[in-house]
Amino acid sequence: MNNEKSEKKISWFGLVLIVISTEFGFSNIVTGYNQMSYASIIWYILTAAIFLFPLAMIFGEYSGSLKEDHGGFYSWLLNSVGEKWAFIGTFIWIGLWMINLLQNASGFGVNLSGLLFGKDTSESWTLGPFDSNEVEALMGIVIIILTTYFATKGFHKVALVSYIGGILSMAMIGIFVIASVIIWAKNGFAPKQPIHGVSSFIKSPNPQFQSPIAIISFIVYAMFAYGGMESSSGFLDKLKHPRKDYPKAMMWVAGIMSSFYVLGMLLCGFGTNWKQVMGTPGITLYNNGFIMFSYLGDAGAKALGVSPAVSAMVGRFLVRVLALGSLIPLISLLTVLIYSPVKGLIAGSSKDLWPKKVAQFNKHDMPAGAMWIECGIIVVALALVSLTGKNGQQFYQIIVDMGNVGSIVPYFFVAIAFVYFKKRTDLDRPIVFFHTMKSVYTVVAILLISMSIAVIFNVITPLMQGQISTAFWTVAGPILFAIISILMYHYGIRHRAKRMIADNEAYYANEHKGIN
Repeated sequence: MNNEKSEKKISWFGLVLIVISTEFGFSNIVTGYNQMSYASIIWYILTAAIFLFPLAMIFGEYSGSLKEDHGGFYSWLLNSVGEKWAFIGTFIWIGLWMINLLQNASGFGVNLSGLLFGKDTSESWTLGPFDSNEVEALMGIVIIILTTYFATKGFHKVALVSYIGGILSMAMIGIFVIASVIIWAKNGFAPKQPIHGVSSFIKSPNPQFQSPIAIISFIVYAMFAYGGMESSSGFLDKLKHPRKDYPKAMMWVAGIMSSFYVLGMLLCGFGTNWKQVMGTPGITLYNNGFIMFSYLGDAGAKALGVSPAVSAMVGRFLVRVLALGSLIPLISLLTVLIYSPVKGLIAGSSKDLWPKKVAQFNKHDMPAGAMWIECGIIVVALALVSLTGKNGQQFYQIIVDMGNVGSIVPYFFVAIAFVYFKKRTDLDRPIVFFHTMKSVYTVVAILLISMSIAVIFNVITPLMQGQISTAFWTVAGPILFAIISILMYHYGIRHRAKRMIADNEAYYANEHKGIN
């Protein structure tokens, strides 16, 4: 099936680069600092302890024992709770990742604008009768089609983009660190955002994040920022030594991501005064990264003694660096997500659940038919956004609301299934993090409670703000995909039954001919 020299496998470090490039978001550092300054750090540490590292260990145990199963996420559930729940859980996972794909594809123009102009001008873009939102949606259609085409050409095409994205992400972080340290040093090694004892790491200077509910909503955001490691499960069969490489990679990813977020937010304060930069009017979750890098470039250059004109030019240059360092990882994210979740479901599930063309892998060992179906759904959704004006924007907002808990819901399946997985006595377990059922129950309970709080407050917050529609669609997203998955599973069962009947009829017909 696979004619490529792509029989070559990737190393554990290669997988780390892939995951970092697709799941680590530098914008999460800036957004965390924007929302709570130094006070964000403790919540990212807490969330890593109760959410990120337990999941990394669970993923490691799954992969160590199920190395022969190439379905990744689907195989984990299949070998724990059976075919039906594996199909439903994986389909919900894919559906919610498709929302993530749609959102990221439609936001491509913001980073492209930063790369071309050194600032975000996308809101002023027009093309004939299309306004800026419609232009961005049309750009999203083009990029998702090109990304799908590229991804269907083979796994190593996906890995190559991811490697480049990972390297650029590291380079972008390096530039951020250097600029922040220059400003910090020029300030006599006194942080631009003063530290007033422990209170600076507990209380946010942002008036919008003072109440307990607002703080809990920030924990939800931190949990979302850590989500997505499981999308790498589609690469299990591409690793040199999956039993030891995948668990090792997951633990390294967890350590690197949490460290980058914590140290990044600390450095934001060393190089940037919250009130002077983040507390200014007009800053949003979409442009705060550009504003941060523009300031760091400008202030860092001034600290080195260059003229105001040159320092402003350096600021614009760093915005372009940020845009490039976001564009390539964005393409990497789209490439991985268009491939890995669908590949897991198709490769892991029984082929008789699917129409033949959907279950087929092409000569590059990619589930091209399923990937193009996924692409088509996203393109139709983006077309609705771009061609239906105000109604399209309302539709897009609904899509965004539906994806609000998208990165958390699948982990309920993974956590609950892990209990059943650990009760199996027929598996070889070379990787064991949890040695007793008591420890399993404890970690699963912590995960379920923390995730439940995250989901509940993600629904309560818009209700308290009178945003009934947002709250409704936040809940409706996972429920809608659950209903679709149940219908598709029962369709697959009927498809399997019809095929078995046809096979039996053919068998008995041949037997009858033999007797005659």
